[in-house]
Amino acid sequence: MPEETVDLDKICYKKNFLSKVIARVNYKTISDFDLPKELAEKLKEVFQIMEPVKMTGTEFQITGPEISAKSSEITEWHFFGKAREKKLTVSQEAFFVEFDAYESFEKLKEDFLTVFDKFTSVYGEVLQINFFGLRYINNIDIPEEEPLNWTKYIKEKMLDTFNFAKSEIESDDFLSRAFQILEYNYGDFNLRYQFGMPNPDYPAPIRRKYYVLDLDTFYSGQQEVTDIKENIDKFHKCIQTAFEKSITEELRGAMNE
Repeated sequence: MPEETVDLDKICYKKNFLSKVIARVNYKTISDFDLPKELAEKLKEVFQIMEPVKMTGTEFQITGPEISAKSSEITEWHFFGKAREKKLTVSQEAFFVEFDAYESFEKLKEDFLTVFDKFTSVYGEVLQINFFGLRYINNIDIPEEEPLNWTKYIKEKMLDTFNFAKSEIESDDFLSRAFQILEYNYGDFNLRYQFGMPNPDYPAPIRRKYYVLDLDTFYSGQQEVTDIKENIDKFHKCIQTAFEKSITEELRGAMNE
């Protein structure tokens, strides 16, 4: 993306269009995983409501020409904030924090690292982390006419799909979806950027002014505890930069009304 002067440290909006923010850690499956009571009590200091969920898992084994299936019952632990505005899911191979009501990166980071520290204090010796990701999903829903006209809010470079539809196709009145994916590999992490109009009424033609900016940063590979604590800041800065380079001053103004 072209360089643009944006002082990230000074950015503070009164509201946002975030529908969900997710921080996720995957690790090598912990055999016979059962959440210790002392850890559950520590997690409930941050996510006060706990709801264990029983599920059935199936493992397939191939022995020569024969395929056998073995079923087993596994448990996922779901924790929620008091108003269910945030959720923590813990399983034998991952835990992740989801915010539906996002306040700030500082609050997300505090809650996630609190959980991470409590979790690693119990499983540190056997925990083999192989994935960490941070994802911000913006659903920009604006009740205006001309649902395909986003030049007021989104940088023009992001709207080439709509320009093509208008200039190369007979009519854009029949357009039912316009969505793109860009992937960047920075060496030590990746950014998957999905943007456009997925259209909540699909497959009907687009009639609603609804645009998604979905920024997903992640690293797949062996990681240490210290790597996660460094990467959460690095990933957030990458997401913040990409978001700011995608929007206009008019959208910034709308978030500060």
